Amino acid sequence: MSSEWHRRADGRTELAVTIPYNTEAEIWVPAQGRPVSARPGAVPVCDDTSGGADHQVYRARAGSYRFR
Repeated sequence: MSSEWHRRADGRTELAVTIPYNTEAEIWVPAQGRPVSARPGAVPVCDDTSGGADHQVYRARAGSYRFR
């Protein structure tokens, strides 16, 4: 699995994730108090604020995904 983070000029974070063939993953995306957009196929599981950080949690199968 690989992930790559980018911080946009407006302060939002973009996350690109690649999950290898025959694998599933749980992906925790920092929400920063804003809505998160995801490619179809990444299924939202829950919102989590444990530890004081706002995250949206997704499950996804093999493939490439981008979260904004």
